[in-house]
Amino acid sequence: MKKYVANLSACADCYVFCYPNAGLPNAMGGYDQKGSEMAEEIRPFCEENLVNAIGGCCGTTPEHIAAIAAMAKAYPPRPVHPVEPLLRLSGLEPLNYTPDATSMRRTFLNLGERCNVAGSIMFKKAIVNNDYDTALSIALKQVQQGADVLDINMDDGLIDGVAAMTKFVNLCIADPEISRVPF
Repeated sequence: MKKYVANLSACADCYVFCYPNAGLPNAMGGYDQKGSEMAEEIRPFCEENLVNAIGGCCGTTPEHIAAIAAMAKAYPPRPVHPVEPLLRLSGLEPLNYTPDATSMRRTFLNLGERCNVAGSIMFKKAIVNNDYDTALSIALKQVQQGADVLDINMDDGLIDGVAAMTKFVNLCIADPEISRVPF
C-alpha cells in the first residue's frame, strides 16, 4: 500500500489521507493485528512525510487509533506542494502524459478503440452474443499491441449498455494485464 500512497502523495496538490485496515482478515473475518503493531507498520507513511492524516479502517479499535495518534504526533504533516499540470490516468500502472510540442509524434498516445460496439463489428457481436471471453481477448490484444488507454463504448440500441459496460469493465479489472492501462 505504501508505494501507492507515495505515488499519490507525489502527484497530489491537496491533502492526502490514509485509513488502512488492521492487517489482513483472518479465516473468520476478524483482524488480529494489535494497535501497537499497526502503528509501527504504518510509521513509514509518517517518516517519509507521505500523508496529512492517518487513521484506521476495518479491524481498528480505539486501542489502534490511540497507538496511531501517539506515533503520528511525532511527525509533521505532509506539506501541500504544487504539482505540474499533466494528464494523469490510472490503471494498475500510472499514465502521466507529458506532451512535447517539438515532437508530438514521440509523445503520441495509442488509444485502443476496438472495444467499441459502434466501431468494431467483431466486438459488437461478442457483446450481443454474451461472449465476454472474445470481448476480453480483443481488449487484451490491444494492450499487448501497445495501447496506452482503452476506449470502451457500449452505446447501441441492441444492447443494455449499462449492464454490458458494468460486466465488461468488471471483467477487465479482474485481468491484471488488461487493467494495467487506464480505460
